[in-house]
Amino acid sequence: AAAHKMLSMEQVRLVLSRLEVEEARVGREVPGSFLFMFLSMSGMRISEALSLDFHDPARDGQADYANTLRLQPDGRYVVRVVGKSNRLREVQLSSELSESITRRFPPGSAVPGAPVFTTHGGRHTRLTRHGAHWEAKQIARRFMQDLPGGLAKRFAWHHLRHGLCNHLLCTVGVHPSHVAR
Repeated sequence: AAAHKMLSMEQVRLVLSRLEVEEARVGREVPGSFLFMFLSMSGMRISEALSLDFHDPARDGQADYANTLRLQPDGRYVVRVVGKSNRLREVQLSSELSESITRRFPPGSAVPGAPVFTTHGGRHTRLTRHGAHWEAKQIARRFMQDLPGGLAKRFAWHHLRHGLCNHLLCTVGVHPSHVAR
């Protein structure tokens, strides 16, 4: 991935810490901060994340039932999603991301079948691509201005996907075929 189309893990951590400081200051979540954290740690596409619902055991086995976030007995979350080319994949999320999700949605608080990413005005109103785009621009404007290469002006959610892939390939040393899957 071209450097102008990704944030390094150091830059992601910097933005996440700035968001955390701001949330502590104002006493509430900054719009888009949970989505930023989720995408930067999961590598999912924005369209996949926005279509996620909390797992509904009553719908297990239904042919059209996909795009879910499910808590496993070990405390980690699994995402089941239909991606590009209608490929179904299940991805176990990291312990760090799972802990963040659990802090945001304590066990028993998530409504089965409800969207994971919602608007800030509506309790169970799914966040749209337009709303997510607005949140990305607000985060870039407020928390990314001093990043090199004009990243704040061009920031899009997909840059987080490129950054995570680059980190996994170059820093962690994950085999390219595993990153591709």
